[in-house]
Amino acid sequence: MMSGNNCLVAEEPAIINRIRNINLVQLLGRLEKDPEFLSHHRGKMARLTVITSELIKNEYGEKGCNIQRHILTAWDEQAELAATILVKGQLIYTEGRLVHNSFRDKQGCTRVMTEVKVRVIKVLA
Repeated sequence: MMSGNNCLVAEEPAIINRIRNINLVQLLGRLEKDPEFLSHHRGKMARLTVITSELIKNEYGEKGCNIQRHILTAWDEQAELAATILVKGQLIYTEGRLVHNSFRDKQGCTRVMTEVKVRVIKVLA
């Protein structure tokens, strides 16, 4: 791997293939509500809704806030942790991978839901 101007350049295809397989999401935000804990045929699951916000300026220079809602799922040990210690309003840090799921709604339209499959949860406040 060569380095120049703080930019890494991969020389070998194997390195490029490893880089392409990275799927890491890090979120820092507040819980919108208490976690929803479910027993699932694949194990214990907790569904979390995390709110993130970003201060922005619009095209007229007016300040505003861009608020995003993120759906996260935690399984087994992480689900138990979420169900026992997390509560609405807490500031948390999470790591996981991004997953897109598609399904058909009642009208027969295909919908896509993006969620984060959580591997790490840390309570910050």
